[in-house]
Amino acid sequence: MGGRFNRPDVSALYFALDADTALQEYFGTDPVRPAVVIPVEFHAVNMFDLCKPVGRLGADFKAWDCDWKFAKEQHEAGLVSADCESWRIGDQVRDWKMSGIIFPSTKRPKGVNLCLFNEHAIIGSCGYKPLDPHGEILKANPPVKVK
Repeated sequence: MGGRFNRPDVSALYFALDADTALQEYFGTDPVRPAVVIPVEFHAVNMFDLCKPVGRLGADFKAWDCDWKFAKEQHEAGLVSADCESWRIGDQVRDWKMSGIIFPSTKRPKGVNLCLFNEHAIIGSCGYKPLDPHGEILKANPPVKVK
């Protein structure tokens, strides 16, 4: 599908560290967009932190807040060479075998987001699970058995 740090052919999940940031990021300018917000317990190691860029490395990653949606639109229109700085940053972080990226919210001052590359979730360097102490999510959405 594609996002700020993942090209359309790269699987990733995006999280926010608090509910207000999650809602601001998700709804943006479309307040009637359907949504379900689920709190999760999150564990990750080896995350690249863009909230605290340091030294030369920080200078290399200043353009992460680019117009990635334009690149995604180009890709969806069939332009194979569609690209943007934040996708290249995601590529580099994945090449370093890092679990994901911690980055400032563009929608909420002091908000913080996480991009988790799913390939690393599979190999166990990180994980997440819904916080559902009363089993309400599973009651409303029972698992479907695939034959």
